[in-house]
Amino acid sequence: MNSNWISRVRRSLGLLLLAFAVVGCAPTQTRLDPASIQSASAPVSREKTIALLGGTGMTGGYLLREALARGYRIRLLSRASDRFTYLSDRVEVVVGDALDPSTIAALLEGSDAVISAIGPGANGPENLNSRTTSNVIAAMSNTATRPYLIVSGAAVKLSVDERNFSGKVMRRLALWRYPTLAADRQREYELLAESPIPWILLRCPLIESAMGENVADMSLSTPPGWRVQAGALARFALDEIENGQFRRRAPFLASD
Repeated sequence: MNSNWISRVRRSLGLLLLAFAVVGCAPTQTRLDPASIQSASAPVSREKTIALLGGTGMTGGYLLREALARGYRIRLLSRASDRFTYLSDRVEVVVGDALDPSTIAALLEGSDAVISAIGPGANGPENLNSRTTSNVIAAMSNTATRPYLIVSGAAVKLSVDERNFSGKVMRRLALWRYPTLAADRQREYELLAESPIPWILLRCPLIESAMGENVADMSLSTPPGWRVQAGALARFALDEIENGQFRRRAPFLASD
């Protein structure tokens, strides 16, 4: 059998497996343990407070770790009040549901930036991402200067995209594997685009539970790769909160 044909088949199978998670964080991946988050925490050195949704998930754990390492205070949404007692001096837990508008309003009170890493989860509520973002937009209507950064999926489409072949394959496979979730994330983007708030949508392929050493690679036109390390994603996200380079834009991220 032709070796080139075998190589193409193997590559196609690999891309297909990776596509199972290209619409965002895979819910079964390893979360950071509390010791890792606590050990990275630095003394409070910034005046700003970040509101974090999805902080109990894998990607959210890396975002929480990075924000604490940079000296931020955190207001974190959780269903359990005792989830982050070991960080009680740095993290204020707001107990509730992201689909409850009053809970989101309470979470954002006193916050200077908002980050959402809410993932699909297993058997989660329908249209979780777009409904959550709708609540955030409503809560920010009177203070639309705060940045709202969302970890989303590589299947989200913008009119300015110029995807290469790999990027097109990635999107088609994602739409085939996760049509409902992909539609929800697309609707989330449309809500953001129609709103006046300074949003940032990070379009991610498979998110790996790994720190990495660098900031994620970025492209505004096509996915630069099939994977991104959660640590690299977190560093990019916090850099964006601080520098404001990609307001109202949706960069694709990936790691070497």
